[in-house]
Amino acid sequence: MLENLTDLRLFVEIARLSSISAAGKKLHFSPAVASKRLQRLEETLGVLLVNRTTRQVSLTEEGQNSLNKALIILDAVDELGITQNSISSKTVKGRIRISSPASFGRKYVAPSLSKFLSQYPRVNIELILDDMKTDLLKEGIDLAITIAPIQESNFIIRKIMENRKILVAGESYIDQHGKPADLQDLGNHNALILGDYARWSFIHKRTMHEENVTVKSNFSSNSGEATVAASKAGLGICIKSFWDVKDDLENGVLIHVLPEYEHSRKIDINILFPSKDFLPIRTRLLLDFLVADIRCMLD
Repeated sequence: MLENLTDLRLFVEIARLSSISAAGKKLHFSPAVASKRLQRLEETLGVLLVNRTTRQVSLTEEGQNSLNKALIILDAVDELGITQNSISSKTVKGRIRISSPASFGRKYVAPSLSKFLSQYPRVNIELILDDMKTDLLKEGIDLAITIAPIQESNFIIRKIMENRKILVAGESYIDQHGKPADLQDLGNHNALILGDYARWSFIHKRTMHEENVTVKSNFSSNSGEATVAASKAGLGICIKSFWDVKDDLENGVLIHVLPEYEHSRKIDINILFPSKDFLPIRTRLLLDFLVADIRCMLD
């Protein structure tokens, strides 16, 4: 039987930091004491939780399974006695790890988290801005904002909103070359291409008819930020997500071209989380707050 929850908390920190000594230091244990506590936990559970090397530790398969259960247990213990009627800035506390694509995170998630923390200052949030796909369970992510096709079948998906993609151009480009008359007229303009997509597909919002056009370009990049910068400089017309250019459109830095069309490839902006059955109160509150606040910012 597990006698000390601190050993369980130590194990969670070891998994997060990949270091016994670093985890021990955070909980005010010497490396020797932390190692002994970990060994005691392994003996109690009857499994090897981590592989130890001279430089770092890594979870065994049993350790990964135990970590998921440990997080559930500790969340339940931390929130014992807290009911929906007793939720307040004082009762809501604990750590939340959230990941987001970098640019979206800077523009929308970080400001939203600041508002949330002003209401619940005892919550500790770690925001991870990363455009690479991450293993949510392995990385201990509680909430993951994604703007990509969903392939994770073991997670709950909460839609924030549709990721609309539109055509934009800098004011100087429009002044010099004018606006395209229709979608096919795009072929007579300079396109700024993200990746190698020289054939663009759009849907007319009124008729829902899909149209394709092959564009010409003297600039392409694997960076969406680079294509926007080139567009602002007056180099040409590019496809961008509405959330990414909303401020530039409002400030007149960019002009919405052919607003009756939207890109045919539609991917939602979603939040993923492991299980709504064991979602801690603090995480549930943040989930609902993010969905409402980001929708409001993008309305």
